[in-house]
Amino acid sequence: MKSFGKFLLLLAFIGALILISWKLLDSSLFDTEEDPPALTSSQTLPSEAPKPVEPPTLSSDDVYSSTSADDSNIAPSPNLTCEAADEIVGQLYDLRIADKTEEDVAGFITNDDNIPDEQVDSFLNFAKSLWATPKDQLVARDAFIQQFMQQCRGIEQENQSAQ
Repeated sequence: MKSFGKFLLLLAFIGALILISWKLLDSSLFDTEEDPPALTSSQTLPSEAPKPVEPPTLSSDDVYSSTSADDSNIAPSPNLTCEAADEIVGQLYDLRIADKTEEDVAGFITNDDNIPDEQVDSFLNFAKSLWATPKDQLVARDAFIQQFMQQCRGIEQENQSAQ
């Protein structure tokens, strides 16, 4: 009976060693924390999350005055007049007749210094509609530009009367 007690004690000792080594192996290989780490006495949880600070809203003059550009001669681009747009539309018509791709025309529009940055999208949309029209259904260049000028002047008059 004495040897049986020693045998049970040996089994308990071996079981404890296996359990401890399994826990060490499990925590070192898989490293899964089931409970979050406890706070020490010097740490406290914040009662509320800090609210984000809203940046001040800037007027359009403040936005341009706060840039760091060295060139102070940059002026805002003027509105494009119908006469200036007339030349650009004529060039777009010529590019359409010459079977240029839409990518070529997009490059032309974005690189043309005569087109203000604010109106590049409008000209890109105009070019898309021009390229969507079959080439054989286009009217003559002079008639096309004349139609454009009539529409442009009508829009200019509406804008002037609205102001």
